[in-house]
Amino acid sequence: MGIILNAEEVFDIAAQIERNGYSFYNRAAELTAAPESKKFLLKMAEMEEDHEGLFIALKDALMGGKDGSVPEDLDGQALSYLQAMADGKIFENR
Repeated sequence: MGIILNAEEVFDIAAQIERNGYSFYNRAAELTAAPESKKFLLKMAEMEEDHEGLFIALKDALMGGKDGSVPEDLDGQALSYLQAMADGKIFENR
């Protein structure tokens, strides 16, 4: 049986991944002393922040015109699984 998520859940997870990336790159920038590396990492963090905004805008555009008939993960297992991945497995913050 496949995982079924509605569009809103997918966009929420994508935005969370971008927030995690932002935190990851900012923390890495804090930990480096090399000016060029710090500049690069801060630029990557900025890009992650831009991506998050894009996913939020796409979600708003999509959800504003839909009637909510998108299939849902009724028992929440798929969403819980993907949320756990987004929270710590793609950009693990330490």
